[in-house]
Amino acid sequence: MDDVDSGHRVVRLCHLKTWPDFAGFGFNLHADRATPGQYVGKVDEGSPAEASGLRLNDRIIEVNGRSVDGKNHAEVVADVKSIPGEVRLLVVDAETDEYYRSHDIVISSTSVTNIETIVCPDRTQPTTGLAR
Repeated sequence: MDDVDSGHRVVRLCHLKTWPDFAGFGFNLHADRATPGQYVGKVDEGSPAEASGLRLNDRIIEVNGRSVDGKNHAEVVADVKSIPGEVRLLVVDAETDEYYRSHDIVISSTSVTNIETIVCPDRTQPTTGLAR
C-alpha cells in the first residue's frame, strides 16, 4: 500500500509496560454506542501510557497485533490485560482516523507502512521522589 498521501498522518504502535511504582498502565478505555470503536478516554500524567505516546481520544485499532474491530468493551479490556505487565496498542488520532476512513483504507499493522513505534521506558525500581 502507498501511504504517500498520508505522510503526516501517522499510525502509532504504543508499547506500554507496567512500572513497580504505578498501578496499571494509566489509561481508560471509552466506548460510545453512537460511535463504533474503542477509544482512549483518559491518560494519566506520568503514566506508562503517557510515556508510550498514548493520547486522549486515540482510537484503538489493534491490541497485541489483533484487531479490536467488532469487539465489545469487555473483550478489549480482556485483550489489554492478556499479557501480564505489557500491552501493544496500535492507535490513531482523530485526524488520521478520518483520513483513512474517508479514503476507505482499513488500518492494520499489515496494511500501513507509516507506523511510529513508541516503547515505554523500563522502570525496574520505584522512583524516590526525584524528578522524572
